[in-house]
Amino acid sequence: MDLGKQKPEQPGMELGFQPPQTGTYIMEILEGIDIFISKKDGEETPGRSIMVPLKVDRVHGTGDEESVGRKTTYFITMISKEGKKVDFGEKQVVNLLACVKLLDKFAGKYKGDIDPLDPKFVTDIQLRLPGKFIVTDIETKDKRANVNSVMPVTGKASSGGSATAKTETATDGDDW
Repeated sequence: MDLGKQKPEQPGMELGFQPPQTGTYIMEILEGIDIFISKKDGEETPGRSIMVPLKVDRVHGTGDEESVGRKTTYFITMISKEGKKVDFGEKQVVNLLACVKLLDKFAGKYKGDIDPLDPKFVTDIQLRLPGKFIVTDIETKDKRANVNSVMPVTGKASSGGSATAKTETATDGDDW
């Protein structure tokens, strides 16, 4: 391909990415958890979020079966673009760890006040969360999926489907 001779028919391109449709889904946490650094006009801002990639495992109650296998990212804002600590972000991290039944293990390892953006903490969530499952409420507008709530997979939700088998094997061997 000679890029010097290539001209797009029209600037811009639809890449075919389809987020999950509005609904409630059991979602698998994927590898690729990382820190997102906000930018404005190409320059870094103080804003920091924890990015948690998710994939729809199956519909839970409401939702669209065509969304199974689709991916989205759950952004947990820890520091606003203005540089202010976001207390709700810390609550979301605690809730996420509780939903995947790792809160007690993390609390045992990280005693006292910790920074969820600390590289050691981030490395631990990168290692321990992929392969776990959560229930999420997704709202999709303008091809953008927003995670509105995160809940544990329990009761009827944990029976059947691929989430059950993966959850059981994912929690085996979680020794610190």
